[in-house]
Amino acid sequence: MKLSRRLSSSSDQDYSLLSKETSGLEEDEPINTADWMAAFGHVPCPNLAMPGSHDSGAQNLNCCATGPDWKQARYFLPFGCCVVLPWSAAQGQSAGELMEEGCRYFDLRVGIDDSAQNGEDEYKLCHGYFSRITLGVFLDEIREFLDEHATEVVVLEVKKVMSFDDDGVSLEEHDGLIAFVEERLGGKDAFVNEQNLMRPIGELTAEGKQVYLVYSAGGCNHEKAPVDKHLDTLLNCLCLRSAWPKKSEPDDVSQFLKEELAQQAHVCHNKFLVLQGVMTPEAENMVRGTLCCLLFDHSLRNFAHRLEPALQEVVENCPLDQMAHGAILMIDWLHDQPDLVMHVIHANFKLHPTS
Repeated sequence: MKLSRRLSSSSDQDYSLLSKETSGLEEDEPINTADWMAAFGHVPCPNLAMPGSHDSGAQNLNCCATGPDWKQARYFLPFGCCVVLPWSAAQGQSAGELMEEGCRYFDLRVGIDDSAQNGEDEYKLCHGYFSRITLGVFLDEIREFLDEHATEVVVLEVKKVMSFDDDGVSLEEHDGLIAFVEERLGGKDAFVNEQNLMRPIGELTAEGKQVYLVYSAGGCNHEKAPVDKHLDTLLNCLCLRSAWPKKSEPDDVSQFLKEELAQQAHVCHNKFLVLQGVMTPEAENMVRGTLCCLLFDHSLRNFAHRLEPALQEVVENCPLDQMAHGAILMIDWLHDQPDLVMHVIHANFKLHPTS
């Protein structure tokens, strides 16, 4: 029986037919992580299983520069860097390196640095502290990668935009940031809007459309929503679901993700479903890790390593009728977990047969 290459949103689609025997790829066969999407040009991007980077700009942090997400402690946080920095750093590679590793989703928290001398440098990524890598450099690396890998796409979610201003970020500042991002990523024609969201990625990349940008900051569908007048290029927050587990133990995160898939996979067939494969430290985790680092987790990196086996189990045992709708597994310290990344990518060969 020949299987359809295109997923149907119909509830009677028989995903149980998508088994390892139909994948065309052996379990131990190597995959080129830089070009893995080339095999799935027939699939809409939201229906792929993709590795994703949590707090993507939280690498190479400047412990002397507090970000606006912790602006109440702007002048005090640098003194606590020995405690806070290990729990702020969430990645260890640049954007281009992560894409080479197979990452196709980036979760971005943008801070506007009021001390920057150069206008382009005012946009920075942050997580407690500002990254030493500006947003412009981060986006340039993504654009360079996409230029060199014409079959690949990227999903960016601007989750938050923050400033030190007590009134928050103005609509004009949002507009300026959006224009900046559009220009750095290749202009408006490089973006996929909602009308094109469920087109196969091969059709879109052939037209030079390689960027899915979900602008969640500020919400949508209200008079002060920044994204609403940019829907010719951007996607609003309704095109993506990303629920925070807010758990600090692997089994609890695993159970949360399994329930999220069971309840939301079919509902989210026509949009991105992000599974937040991350543990959230509580105050006691940070204190114990600082005082007894040899006995307890003392960083997000430790958390990520401890969580990895549970996440692999979620991917390996997820029912195909759920995963076939697509999911992004977002993790901390992605480059430390190549086996997990390969599990996620490999799932596509079972879900979307290429022969």
